[in-house]
Amino acid sequence: MWRCAWNARRLRHDRQKGCAKPSRGGRHASLFCQRRANPQIPADLSGHEAIVYGRAEAATPGHFCKASTEVSVAVSGRVKVNAAEGVRAAVLADMGIAIASEWMFGPELENGSVQAVLTEWALPPIDLWAMYPTGRMASAKARAFVAFVEEILAR
Repeated sequence: MWRCAWNARRLRHDRQKGCAKPSRGGRHASLFCQRRANPQIPADLSGHEAIVYGRAEAATPGHFCKASTEVSVAVSGRVKVNAAEGVRAAVLADMGIAIASEWMFGPELENGSVQAVLTEWALPPIDLWAMYPTGRMASAKARAFVAFVEEILAR
């Protein structure tokens, strides 16, 4: 049996946020946020469509903290994706709220095209890792790409 050892390199320790299209008046208003009020407490998420990231068949728990209070809320929705690109596309298409890493929506959070929800509540941080084969199996291109991504994320 052929085996390969892997290098693992943590690229970033990132916060997670609830992200959705903003609720704005006028013709550019978010259809999603017009249908339901923005959540004020984690339990409000049960009344919203969530974009579920991962392979979960059932509802995914969201673990929220505020001061000494910890709350777990099962978030579920019709949209389930297993890639960051799918989460981004679904949020940008106004299909619901996603619990996602800040890096996924950095520019959109900054320019206001996506808003953070439940900002007074914290979600557990998440690590972003790069993995590539060790030794001769790791090409110079793979190592250069990891260094490039790490530099971009550091900004």
